[in-house]
Amino acid sequence: MRCPSTTGEDYGGLADYAAGRLSRRLVSVFDAHVSECGTCRVFVESQKKLWNVLDEWDADPVSFGFDRMLYARIDQVKERSPLRRLAVFTSGWVSNPAIPLVATLALLIAGFLAYRPARGVPEEAPKSVVVPVVDPFEVDQLNRVMEDLQLLHQLDEVKDEAAASSAM
Repeated sequence: MRCPSTTGEDYGGLADYAAGRLSRRLVSVFDAHVSECGTCRVFVESQKKLWNVLDEWDADPVSFGFDRMLYARIDQVKERSPLRRLAVFTSGWVSNPAIPLVATLALLIAGFLAYRPARGVPEEAPKSVVVPVVDPFEVDQLNRVMEDLQLLHQLDEVKDEAAASSAM
């Protein structure tokens, strides 16, 4: 037997063993494995405890009229569902195969007309290229901002080094 705890397989066989659903031949194989493998032994013991608790548990009796109330609630949910309303609305005219075909063709034609490039009007090439004029004052201001950012970056590095040295 291959151990599910080491192979990564599911514990379904061990759960069946714990529930007593295996043949005698398989029970002897599982007995031998469980006696040697602690992980599987713990799993089988926990499964047996679970089955014992489930065997001892008594469910409350179903109330009178439960089925009637359940089906009434299901019908309420079906009536409120938007998909249900859409299905009822479209069931009559979608059953005719010509209507969806006509609708599909209309959408395709509208798509081709909407995305069709204009014909007969050639695109004009740009007559001139606009080159932005940079004011010397803006260049100087940009240089100062870059220097300030470099200074702030250096201060962050010094702060990080000081924090690292104080942590040691």
